[in-house]
Amino acid sequence: MTVKCHSSGRPIRLFGRRISKDELHNYIKKLIDNEEITQTCELSKRIGKQPRQIRRIMIEMESRGLIEFNQKGRLLKTIEKKNRDEYEFVSKKEFVKKPEIQKWFNDCILRDVKISNIRNMINQVKDVCDTLKVTPAQMIISKRVAVEIWKNYMIHFKLNHPNKTTGSRRVAMRNFLASHDIIFAFGMGKQYGLGSEHDRYATHAGVCLDIDSITKMGSLMMHERDFESYVWFRIGLRTGARSSAISSMTWERINLDKDNFWLEQFEIKDKRGQTHMTQKGEWKKKYPPEDLRQVLLFWRSITNNSKFVWFEDQKTDAENLKELTRIRNRVIPKLKEHFLKIESKVDPNTREYAKKRIGHLLRHTFAQLLKNSGVSSDKIAHAGGWKTTQIVDTWYTTISEEEQKKMKLNLENIECISDIEREKITERNECLNLQVIHN
Repeated sequence: MTVKCHSSGRPIRLFGRRISKDELHNYIKKLIDNEEITQTCELSKRIGKQPRQIRRIMIEMESRGLIEFNQKGRLLKTIEKKNRDEYEFVSKKEFVKKPEIQKWFNDCILRDVKISNIRNMINQVKDVCDTLKVTPAQMIISKRVAVEIWKNYMIHFKLNHPNKTTGSRRVAMRNFLASHDIIFAFGMGKQYGLGSEHDRYATHAGVCLDIDSITKMGSLMMHERDFESYVWFRIGLRTGARSSAISSMTWERINLDKDNFWLEQFEIKDKRGQTHMTQKGEWKKKYPPEDLRQVLLFWRSITNNSKFVWFEDQKTDAENLKELTRIRNRVIPKLKEHFLKIESKVDPNTREYAKKRIGHLLRHTFAQLLKNSGVSSDKIAHAGGWKTTQIVDTWYTTISEEEQKKMKLNLENIECISDIEREKITERNECLNLQVIHN
């Protein structure tokens, strides 16, 4: 008797041979597990059936526990498979097939550069080639030629995009040239317009939400019952973590014991050999104040997330990483909305920065408030996870107002004006005051 595949009565056939439903399911599972074919259209080509038929079969397999779907009903894909797909997609582009770019591409892979960063850098270098009608091979003839091409490109770019930054383009060009042994000595890149400094170096040092603004924003969020944004806001202010570290927090790395409250956050900017959801970085242990412990207890009482602080475990690292992006894309815009309601209370520099990077402003605020309270830069660097105190002093903080007032007193105690000068200035000011009175 022939086994039926579904209610239409058609027999199951695979490459002209009648098979059982179990055999078909096992064959498809082997394609998924061994050959990592995860898309319905690819499976349909391999099996010789219509995509809608494959979809019905996969739903049967999912009900039997042979495969897993994500929340959108798609087949779960491993991070490794996803990365391989992305690398393969980039490598097949015509520009990447050029020998000079291919070598650079392979060098980036060996250096464990993220595929998204590789893709962006390649696009930047391609823009140089397209704009000036040059080839990658021409760009690496010599350092002199490379610099000349870069200068011509910058002239064209700045004329057409006067308000755009050039940092990412400089990084891409230097990276490409370094792959072909064209390297600039320390400080020499800047001489040729290829410096590694940020476009807005130290421009926003000292941007900070003051206590009054923090209180008003927190009250607004609680009044509007936007608890998710409120908890994120408090975590950012009390830990100084980047948004990526806040979004990936787990309950198992938070000790809510009143006498020994601590938490760990995973920072991916500094690669230190540790991994979390396949991402490389470092777990940083912090000891925030009691008010944050109360906030986290409150958040845990109104959510049912057992593993992650912000969402339910999605079974695979690939899906969990997508959730990290979703939570950031949901919370950061809401924080900006709340800020816009109190923006008139903050200084112009902070207002400008908040409108661009409200999430990172919390990290700036964390550093500056500690600075204002008298904490040394080395302790701030340790607490916030910065590599050096120089980063804290140049990028994140400025001298506190209290310190500036103390400096004023010190300056007043240093006599650098003679009695004759003081008398003449006093006489002149008194004459001016009399003229004002008579007028």
